[in-house]
Amino acid sequence: MLPLIISFHEVGEQDDFVSSALESSEPTIDQVLFVSIHFSSDQKAGLPTDIDEPILSAGRLKYKKSMTAKTASKNYDYYMCKYWFFGEPHPELEGWRRTIGSKFSENLDGSETFVVPLYDVTSSEKLKELVIDPLLKVAESLRKNM
Repeated sequence: MLPLIISFHEVGEQDDFVSSALESSEPTIDQVLFVSIHFSSDQKAGLPTDIDEPILSAGRLKYKKSMTAKTASKNYDYYMCKYWFFGEPHPELEGWRRTIGSKFSENLDGSETFVVPLYDVTSSEKLKELVIDPLLKVAESLRKNM
């Protein structure tokens, strides 16, 4: 089971809502999936973003070493939902972007993210089709290749 982080951000807001279904003390988490809604540009933050229409950003954070759920919940921060804005085009996943490493987290191996216009997500079926399915497909492909 993978932890899923869902965050909602407005300009200047930095509150994250983190939920994890895992309460194990075993270090089993090597990736964190996230979904983040960006309603508007954020020019005041340390990592400014610029958007014309609201978007839904989704992706995964890949870690070098597995972590416990408690540690993983502390390894997601507001700026990580912005990696799509700063990543390079992914060489293998069309429409996705990636980052490699992090100067802020020694354990972070990189990120893989994509965006969907928020107004394209008009139903739970569309959310599953456009966001959840692609996210889980990539997460599961990593597990199969291990």
